[in-house]
Amino acid sequence: MYFKKKEKTLNNPKCNAKKIVIAFLAILMLVTSITPLLAQEETVPINIVIDAGHGGSVEQNLEKKQAVGAEYEGLKEKELNLKVANYLKEELDNYNLNVFMTRTDDSYCLTLKERAQLAQKYNATIIVSLHMNACDNHNANGSEVYIPNSSKFYPSMNQLGSTILSNLSQLGLKNKESNIEYYQDGSAKDYYGIIRESYMLNVPAIIVEHAYLDNYNDRENYLRTDDQLKELAHADAQALVSYYNLSKKIIMPKMHIETQKKGMISLLKEIVSTFIE
Repeated sequence: MYFKKKEKTLNNPKCNAKKIVIAFLAILMLVTSITPLLAQEETVPINIVIDAGHGGSVEQNLEKKQAVGAEYEGLKEKELNLKVANYLKEELDNYNLNVFMTRTDDSYCLTLKERAQLAQKYNATIIVSLHMNACDNHNANGSEVYIPNSSKFYPSMNQLGSTILSNLSQLGLKNKESNIEYYQDGSAKDYYGIIRESYMLNVPAIIVEHAYLDNYNDRENYLRTDDQLKELAHADAQALVSYYNLSKKIIMPKMHIETQKKGMISLLKEIVSTFIE
């Protein structure tokens, strides 16, 4: 009687069709659930290198024939640059990309070429060099963004630079422009070393001069407190998020991800096994 009953079940078209539908839906649900977890672990969409401009002692910079950075009314550009860089990294770390820093403290001095080489080492999608400004006459104010002039990088970096300036202007900062020189082949020359050195290594670079240290309005409204510096970093971060269309990370412990994957795979095997029997 038992064998006859089993044979009857196997030959029942309605029963088999039902099993097929259930198995198909279960497999589809499993694949849909596990794919985002696998993709998040294996995909590396963007590598952004944050360069906190200047850094190191006066002696170190003199040895390498570099500017130590602006200083005015108790504020040092190199320190402000590093704070904004850290705030920027902190915010970008919430998104699906890799973030690297050219420096994490003020103990050493990097040349512009060394900064570009670090960007190349990290396989950078872009290097963003963060600065504050000052002028001899102390009569300027506002934000400036410098981008590569070469046709290879200009269109994309112009779009990103415009977004950064737009975000900074929403904080109340004035936008400014800069002059252009030319390479020997006639193309517009990148005046600033970090852009030029990065270009030679096939890495696009952008300089953000957030505000003027020696302008009272810029200094007191945008550079004096940590909260003000966080706003600058947020403006930079959201421009990068928008330009690269970044999505936020799914925060999940690695062990939990592995457990979920193993559980889904075991369930999938069980479904397939049941279907075959």
